[in-house]
Amino acid sequence: EPIRGKLIDIEGQPAAGVTLKMVGVQNVTDRFGQDGVGYPGGDEPPAAWLPPVTSDEQGHFTIRGVPAGHGVHLQVVGSDRFAPQDIALNTGMPEQRGERDATYRSLVKNVEPGEEAVLTLPPAQWFEGVVRYEDSGEPVAQARVTIWASQEESGSMISVSGQADTLGRYR
Repeated sequence: EPIRGKLIDIEGQPAAGVTLKMVGVQNVTDRFGQDGVGYPGGDEPPAAWLPPVTSDEQGHFTIRGVPAGHGVHLQVVGSDRFAPQDIALNTGMPEQRGERDATYRSLVKNVEPGEEAVLTLPPAQWFEGVVRYEDSGEPVAQARVTIWASQEESGSMISVSGQADTLGRYR
Protein backbone atom coordinates (compact mmCIF):
# COMPACT_ATOMS: atom_id res chain seq x y z
CA GLU A 1 0.00 0.00 0.00
CA PRO A 2 1.41 3.42 -0.90
CA ILE A 3 2.65 5.70 1.88
CA ARG A 4 1.10 9.14 1.46
CA GLY A 5 2.18 12.37 3.04
CA LYS A 6 1.92 16.12 2.94
CA LEU A 7 4.78 18.51 3.68
CA ILE A 8 4.04 21.90 5.21
CA ASP A 9 6.11 24.81 6.48
CA ILE A 10 5.97 26.08 10.08
CA GLU A 11 3.07 28.38 9.12
CA GLY A 12 1.02 25.46 7.76
CA GLN A 13 1.50 26.36 4.09
CA PRO A 14 2.21 23.61 1.52
CA ALA A 15 5.89 22.79 0.98
CA ALA A 16 5.99 22.36 -2.80
CA GLY A 17 8.94 20.97 -4.75
CA VAL A 18 10.68 19.33 -1.78
CA THR A 19 12.69 16.21 -2.67
CA LEU A 20 12.74 13.24 -0.31
CA LYS A 21 15.46 10.59 -0.71
CA MET A 22 14.80 7.07 0.57
CA VAL A 23 17.69 6.00 2.80
CA GLY A 24 16.20 2.97 4.57
CA VAL A 25 13.34 0.52 4.85
CA GLN A 26 12.54 -0.91 8.29
CA ASN A 27 10.20 -3.57 9.66
CA VAL A 28 7.62 -1.86 11.94
CA THR A 29 8.07 -4.49 14.66
CA ASP A 30 11.76 -3.54 15.03
CA ARG A 31 11.89 -0.66 17.53
CA PHE A 32 15.68 -0.36 17.31
CA GLY A 33 16.15 -0.12 13.52
CA GLN A 34 18.15 -3.36 13.16
CA ASP A 35 15.73 -5.25 10.88
CA GLY A 36 15.89 -3.38 7.63
CA VAL A 37 17.98 -2.33 4.69
CA GLY A 38 19.36 1.02 3.65
CA TYR A 39 21.26 3.06 1.14
CA PRO A 40 22.54 6.02 3.16
CA GLY A 41 24.29 8.13 0.59
CA GLY A 42 25.70 8.92 -2.76
CA ASP A 43 24.14 10.64 -5.73
CA GLU A 44 23.37 7.51 -7.71
CA PRO A 45 21.61 4.76 -5.74
CA PRO A 46 21.33 1.31 -7.33
CA ALA A 47 18.61 0.94 -9.98
CA ALA A 48 16.71 -1.45 -7.69
CA TRP A 49 16.52 1.15 -4.87
CA LEU A 50 13.44 3.26 -4.16
CA PRO A 51 13.61 6.46 -6.22
CA PRO A 52 13.39 9.92 -4.64
CA VAL A 53 9.98 11.61 -4.59
CA THR A 54 9.16 15.32 -4.89
CA SER A 55 6.17 17.02 -3.29
CA ASP A 56 3.59 18.57 -5.63
CA GLU A 57 2.21 22.15 -5.52
CA GLN A 58 0.08 21.28 -2.46
CA GLY A 59 2.96 19.53 -0.65
CA HIS A 60 1.60 16.01 -1.29
CA PHE A 61 3.86 13.04 -2.03
CA THR A 62 3.41 9.28 -2.47
CA ILE A 63 5.98 6.56 -1.83
CA ARG A 64 5.45 3.28 -3.64
CA GLY A 65 7.30 -0.03 -3.43
CA VAL A 66 7.62 -0.38 0.35
CA PRO A 67 6.57 -3.85 1.56
CA ALA A 68 3.56 -4.18 3.88
CA GLY A 69 4.59 -3.98 7.53
CA HIS A 70 7.55 -1.72 6.78
CA GLY A 71 8.27 1.98 7.01
CA VAL A 72 10.86 4.25 5.44
CA HIS A 73 13.69 6.48 6.55
CA LEU A 74 13.83 9.62 4.42
CA GLN A 75 16.16 12.57 3.97
CA VAL A 76 14.75 15.96 3.08
CA VAL A 77 17.08 17.48 0.51
CA GLY A 78 17.90 20.93 1.88
CA SER A 79 17.10 24.04 -0.14
CA ASP A 80 16.98 27.82 0.23
CA ARG A 81 13.60 27.36 1.91
CA PHE A 82 13.93 24.19 4.03
CA ALA A 83 16.65 22.66 6.18
CA PRO A 84 17.92 19.15 5.51
CA GLN A 85 16.14 16.76 7.84
CA ASP A 86 15.77 13.05 8.57
CA ILE A 87 12.27 11.55 8.76
CA ALA A 88 11.24 8.08 9.97
CA LEU A 89 7.79 7.42 8.47
CA ASN A 90 5.64 4.45 9.51
CA THR A 91 8.63 2.66 11.10
CA GLY A 92 6.88 1.84 14.39
CA MET A 93 9.52 3.84 16.28
CA PRO A 94 8.17 5.93 19.19
CA GLU A 95 7.18 9.43 18.09
CA GLN A 96 8.27 11.05 21.36
CA ARG A 97 11.84 11.17 22.66
CA GLY A 98 12.44 9.48 26.01
CA GLU A 99 13.23 11.70 29.00
CA ARG A 100 16.95 10.81 29.00
CA ASP A 101 17.35 10.34 25.25
CA ALA A 102 20.14 12.68 24.13
CA THR A 103 20.61 11.10 20.69
CA TYR A 104 20.05 12.97 17.46
CA ARG A 105 16.45 12.31 16.62
CA SER A 106 14.68 12.13 13.27
CA LEU A 107 11.16 13.46 12.89
CA VAL A 108 9.14 10.29 13.57
CA LYS A 109 5.56 9.89 12.34
CA ASN A 110 3.40 6.75 12.25
CA VAL A 111 0.01 6.73 10.50
CA GLU A 112 -2.61 4.10 9.79
CA PRO A 113 -2.70 2.47 6.33
CA GLY A 114 -4.38 4.83 3.86
CA GLU A 115 -3.96 7.84 6.20
CA GLU A 116 -1.87 10.81 5.05
CA ALA A 117 1.08 11.81 7.24
CA VAL A 118 1.35 15.58 7.68
CA LEU A 119 4.95 16.63 8.29
CA THR A 120 6.14 20.10 9.26
CA LEU A 121 9.53 21.04 7.83
CA PRO A 122 11.84 23.49 9.61
CA PRO A 123 13.04 26.51 7.65
CA ALA A 124 16.60 26.69 6.37
CA GLN A 125 18.97 28.51 8.70
CA TRP A 126 21.98 30.04 7.04
CA PHE A 127 25.48 30.26 8.45
CA GLU A 128 27.80 32.54 6.54
CA GLY A 129 31.25 33.94 6.96
CA VAL A 130 34.81 33.92 5.71
CA VAL A 131 37.45 31.34 6.58
CA ARG A 132 40.78 33.06 7.27
CA TYR A 133 44.28 31.93 8.12
CA GLU A 134 44.98 32.70 11.78
CA ASP A 135 48.50 34.02 11.24
CA SER A 136 47.96 36.25 8.18
CA GLY A 137 44.23 36.92 8.23
CA GLU A 138 44.11 36.11 4.51
CA PRO A 139 41.05 34.23 3.20
CA VAL A 140 41.38 30.47 2.70
CA ALA A 141 40.29 29.60 -0.85
CA GLN A 142 38.15 26.45 -1.19
CA ALA A 143 38.25 25.71 2.58
CA ARG A 144 36.08 22.82 3.69
CA VAL A 145 33.46 23.86 6.27
CA THR A 146 31.35 21.64 8.53
CA ILE A 147 28.63 22.91 10.87
CA TRP A 148 27.66 20.55 13.73
CA ALA A 149 24.36 20.88 15.59
CA SER A 150 22.47 19.01 18.30
CA GLN A 151 18.84 18.96 19.36
CA GLU A 152 19.87 18.71 23.01
CA GLU A 153 22.40 20.55 25.16
CA SER A 154 24.51 17.39 25.18
CA GLY A 155 24.15 14.35 22.98
CA SER A 156 24.69 13.17 19.46
CA MET A 157 24.87 15.61 16.60
CA ILE A 158 24.24 16.01 12.89
CA SER A 159 26.41 17.91 10.43
CA VAL A 160 26.11 19.88 7.22
CA SER A 161 29.23 20.24 5.08
CA GLY A 162 30.21 22.61 2.33
CA GLN A 163 33.10 24.44 0.76
CA ALA A 164 34.16 28.06 0.75
CA ASP A 165 34.62 29.87 -2.55
CA THR A 166 37.89 31.26 -3.93
CA LEU A 167 37.65 34.20 -1.49
CA GLY A 168 37.11 31.96 1.55
CA ARG A 169 33.39 32.85 1.78
CA TYR A 170 30.82 30.24 2.74
CA ARG A 171 27.04 30.23 3.07
